[in-house]
Amino acid sequence: MARLTRHQRNSQRGAALIMVVGLMAIMGALLVGIQYEVGRTLAYVKDVKIRNGAQKMAEVGLAAAMILLRYDFEEDQRNNSKQDYYFRIDESDPMAALVGMQNAQELWSLFTPGGMSPLAALGLDTTMLPIGNGAIEVTIEDESGKWNVHRMFTRQGMKFVDPEVNAALNGIYYILGDHDAARGIVAALIDWMDLDDAIVDARGAEKFYYQDQTPPYEPRNGPFQDLEELRAVAGVNEEVYAALLSGITVWPNDLRVNKDYKININTATPEALAFLHKDMGDDLIQKIIDDTEEGHFTKLSDLQSLLPEELWDPKEESQKGHGVFERGIATVQSRAFKIRATGYTTDGHATLEAVLDRDLTKGTMRVLSRRWRVLPEVKPVVTATY
Repeated sequence: MARLTRHQRNSQRGAALIMVVGLMAIMGALLVGIQYEVGRTLAYVKDVKIRNGAQKMAEVGLAAAMILLRYDFEEDQRNNSKQDYYFRIDESDPMAALVGMQNAQELWSLFTPGGMSPLAALGLDTTMLPIGNGAIEVTIEDESGKWNVHRMFTRQGMKFVDPEVNAALNGIYYILGDHDAARGIVAALIDWMDLDDAIVDARGAEKFYYQDQTPPYEPRNGPFQDLEELRAVAGVNEEVYAALLSGITVWPNDLRVNKDYKININTATPEALAFLHKDMGDDLIQKIIDDTEEGHFTKLSDLQSLLPEELWDPKEESQKGHGVFERGIATVQSRAFKIRATGYTTDGHATLEAVLDRDLTKGTMRVLSRRWRVLPEVKPVVTATY
């Protein structure tokens, strides 16, 4: 078989992007586009061990999600409209939904977990796309709509006077409603990531605490490697862990500058917005949520108009460094996405979960995490160090 030239391969990729995204808007063509992806995907996953047809289907779902995210970036570049937000459609009228999807700018957001799926919006009682003798189901979750715990990561550790720690205290208190619990978890998070064995606060936990557990284990002493690693941190039981997931992420987990870990205010949960500033409260959070439901922020100055000056860029010397602008925590773009793709065949099903980091200037994507999804039954034992 003759090998394709680079031009031919690029042409195929471009055609696939146009096909997949265009067909995501129109139901019948969507199925054709995903069907086409089957052959292309197999060529890109030669290094992946595919044990059965369900896994093969899941790989196709992941590839389709990546194409959507790539296309979204290219559309933003063409339209000079570099924002990521949740595109909403008229859920009550299938025909209006179809028209809305044809004009959608953020097609990836139609696959948000728990939201109105493109198929349901068209009046179909399913979230699965049939392909050959099987089907796929895909969700795309925006991890950039949450606060990244690595804003508190430095090798030497942070102190409770630091602006990032103050904001973290406010955010975790907002989630848990308990000041003492919030302080204990923030202290434990700092101790888990920093390189020393000295507790940052009386409520913190270092190596001596974890070695006293059954079975004993050690803190990471570096960035979190996975979201579920939070469950190993002192004070984070299953109830607390489930609550934290509404506003906290660890993705991406390898950026070099703390300020690169930003919250997309267009897609942020109320819990995540509480981390913008140590004085963020219900009223301000609701103002932001109301604005994103009516439209979306196109620039940070839109947010500035909603916040008091002392939260945006405080003039008081004692508050320097605490402002949303000074800390560089807010953005209107998304870079980290969690993909969950489930493949179905007559033999069973398989779920592949991957976390992608999409470069904000080039649109290229890195796979930060990838695994066949199996939830652990017990708290993980973590012994590796950074």
